[in-house]
Amino acid sequence: MQNQNERIRLPLLKDGTLRPNAWGVLEMKIAAAYLRKIDPAELDNTIYNPGSTGTNTLPLIEAVEVVEDSKNNLGYKIYLLKPKHLLIIDVEKKCNIQENLIKDLRSYGIWYVHELGNDFFYQSYGHEYMLVVNPNVDILNKMKENEKKLPLRKFISGNSHNHCEFINIDFKFDNLNKINDETAAKGFLSDFWQNGQKVSVPTSQLIAWQ
Repeated sequence: MQNQNERIRLPLLKDGTLRPNAWGVLEMKIAAAYLRKIDPAELDNTIYNPGSTGTNTLPLIEAVEVVEDSKNNLGYKIYLLKPKHLLIIDVEKKCNIQENLIKDLRSYGIWYVHELGNDFFYQSYGHEYMLVVNPNVDILNKMKENEKKLPLRKFISGNSHNHCEFINIDFKFDNLNKINDETAAKGFLSDFWQNGQKVSVPTSQLIAWQ
């Protein structure tokens, strides 16, 4: 197992060309990076190595001992991103979400954001859907400038401004505060999706960014 982790730590290149050995491990490492949406250029970053002591990162892949039927076997552990279903942007806090629930909601794939700091658009958001609650023109303009970093399916509740490609949706968010387990989260997301499916979208509402 230790030897296999040493192979995982080997750099991608040797003397400017692809290393000549341990390609199978390298293939698994590349696949793990892809699933984590990590740039291939970061493959040799030591923070992703087995045994790394980084505080905010986990290894791409590591060899582990797996005991089965009283036998010690070689296994591999990879760390995946948590699912991201719905991104809710609610600067005016219209949803009245309890602060202590925000972290729990993320564990169920529901990201609730009520502050758009300068670093908000430093990353991309791969959620299935995005809902913007009662936005003002400044917020929508920021989203327009960073369109490629936002989810493709965009909903808006409250104020609507005709220069954005959002779908208007009327949805009650009282149940957000009632989510206390994965079953409740799935029920909420299902209701949101079904409500969105019922929306009749006129051509004039699907206006591309100007």
